[in-house]
Amino acid sequence: MSDQAASDLRRWAGDISPPSLQQAFTDAIEQLVGQLDRMAIEEPLRPLRPKQDELGPAIRGQLTIKADELSWTGRVHEAGRLQELSDLATRGDASFQEAVAAIVNGLEEERVTQPFESAIPVRPTTADLPEDVAGNLLIGTAALEYNGVMPRDEAQRCMAVLSQPADKKALEQLYRQTVRRGLRNSGLKIAARRGSARVSEMIPIPIQDLAVDGPAAAKGPSTLASGGQNQQPR
Repeated sequence: MSDQAASDLRRWAGDISPPSLQQAFTDAIEQLVGQLDRMAIEEPLRPLRPKQDELGPAIRGQLTIKADELSWTGRVHEAGRLQELSDLATRGDASFQEAVAAIVNGLEEERVTQPFESAIPVRPTTADLPEDVAGNLLIGTAALEYNGVMPRDEAQRCMAVLSQPADKKALEQLYRQTVRRGLRNSGLKIAARRGSARVSEMIPIPIQDLAVDGPAAAKGPSTLASGGQNQQPR
């Protein structure tokens, strides 16, 4: 009630007769005006959203607060930043809190996928080997193992299955190790003699590389695997 309305009520009460009734109305009006003066109307204020410059320095550069939008840019560099962002979910109105919670959940569940420029080479398994080789050659995650002495033609067929240089190198070394083991870590030597002439000097027969092809190389595995110490053709 305005002051003008209260004044009008008092003037109206002064015109009432008889005087006893006038006094009753006057007292009632004064009580009403007094109650109105003491009346308090309470309305809870909406929680204020934090402003951009009120954010902590750790997240101020990544969290952007607009009138109708809340956005986060970049990855979470430290766990403390995510916690500071989560703490904002207790401030502001319900809409602001829901937006903060959605950003936190998005950062916690974020999955980024980047395809490889080329497929990762897959090491073959024993099942990829020729059937007659699969029972002797074991392809593990960190090593190759062969049971017995590896013939050269068998090693070459295994080499064709391997695609990575490191795997091919390991197979080459394994092949040489099995041949040397078959020769008991010794080697083969060859000498020549014509008629009654003196026997020539013994010449070592090297283990041929797996990359060497040709008729001479084809005879290599059977000779190297024979286990003889000295061979003198006649």
